[in-house]
Amino acid sequence: MSMLWDLVKGIPEAAVLRERVALADQKYDRALEEAEELRQKVADLEREVTELRKQLPSEPTGDISEDTAKVLVHLFMSEDEASGEVRAIASQFNMENSVAEYHLERLDEHKLASPADYNPIDGTVNWELTTDGRRYVVEHGLVPK
Repeated sequence: MSMLWDLVKGIPEAAVLRERVALADQKYDRALEEAEELRQKVADLEREVTELRKQLPSEPTGDISEDTAKVLVHLFMSEDEASGEVRAIASQFNMENSVAEYHLERLDEHKLASPADYNPIDGTVNWELTTDGRRYVVEHGLVPK
């Protein structure tokens, strides 16, 4: 804008033009100030959103496999402690113990199940659903009808 101002300054008869250039200069400066204020507000809001997201409870991501979901439903439907043991789960789904452990660990990663009891005598671990696990089964319609 200053280049335009320099041009108009040299013309004595252009008082109206000088006023208009001065007004345009003021509007431009105000627009720059507003833009800076808005940038600051956006930065503040982004920080606030980041802080609020940290406060949200972690939700399961939903990217569990079909077999892991079957193990989840098995735990949901279990009526006794023994059905939460790795060997019982492996037997139920005709899989190796290590594969059953893999699925249980995936559920633990997603906070859908957790180890409940460890028996040091026979080395068995009982698994149980978490509150999030029960919610996941119900809200994703995994309950058999």
